Amino acid sequence: MKRAVFYIKDKQLYHIGNGNVVKDYFPSDKLFSALVNLASVMYEGSEFQNIIGKLKQSGISSMFLGIEILNLKNKNSKKIFFNQKPIYKMGNKEITDKELTTLKKIKKINYVSDNVLKKILNCFDENEDKFIYDLSKNIIIQDKFALSEKDIDDINIDKCKLEKIKIIKNISRTSMVENRFTGTSGDIFYNDFVEINYGYVDNFEIRPFMYFNINNYFHEMNGLFNLICDEGIGGHRSKGAGIFERSEVIDAGFEFTDKGRYYMNISVIFPQKSEVRGIKSYNLDDRNGFVYSNGSTGIKKPYYRVIKEGSIFEKNGIDGTILKIPMPGLRHEIYLYGKAFLIGFGR
Repeated sequence: MKRAVFYIKDKQLYHIGNGNVVKDYFPSDKLFSALVNLASVMYEGSEFQNIIGKLKQSGISSMFLGIEILNLKNKNSKKIFFNQKPIYKMGNKEITDKELTTLKKIKKINYVSDNVLKKILNCFDENEDKFIYDLSKNIIIQDKFALSEKDIDDINIDKCKLEKIKIIKNISRTSMVENRFTGTSGDIFYNDFVEINYGYVDNFEIRPFMYFNINNYFHEMNGLFNLICDEGIGGHRSKGAGIFERSEVIDAGFEFTDKGRYYMNISVIFPQKSEVRGIKSYNLDDRNGFVYSNGSTGIKKPYYRVIKEGSIFEKNGIDGTILKIPMPGLRHEIYLYGKAFLIGFGR
């Protein structure tokens, strides 16, 4: 398995989502659409169709945050990759008043490191029908990101200070409508962004980055990733939002298992009708807005709902689908990428 890593400068802004609802990650369906749009800039004709065919055969997860911990003295660094937390019951076997407080703390956590996710999935108890794991005992950054002591056991960093850093911040910026004919000012409105911040602990600098997992990687992806850095992702790119400094493709060093009694997705899924019965636990997300095709088109897309990352499935063979959306007035096809990127667990 490969990972595409995108490095971020300090104080970089991102607007990812529909309307004014911004996300702190980039869903796989929007990522696929961005890659298709960029491919249309770089290729044409049969070359473009060839790249689209390869993209359809590849598996991509959603794009999540990670952190690189850099020792400013010796310049050694280590990357920690965060994944979506499973959407299912989690905690001790017996519910106590103390655990109720813990459950509230666990509920706020959205993302877990590779090591923490592995521990969680290995602790699923079928009899109790829950993950028997106390997520709150890990190192928690900003109430949202959980990593284990194993993640930093080879780094001499103060874990208490590490928990106090803030790597993301939601901010709003004001804008004003201007009448181009009269030069007069109109209504004031707000644009919401996620701001990515570097953190500092003693001699360490913590630099957030974004990444996603790839199955069936092909070398033309490098050109698309370089163009992502220049063009950016998400909205308000004309205002400098969504840009990356650089990208690289690395080996993950392991493969997520595709064996198990249950499965968790780390991509958006648009299931086939026959696959709906296999859903054990899920959250839904809305998809609407306007078509972007090398620029704004003003053409509104149909309304769809997709299954969010972290949902749990009870059977193997959940593939999802790439939905071809009928859009009169366009000369090319529009897709909703809903292929499953699954992690197996249990038995």
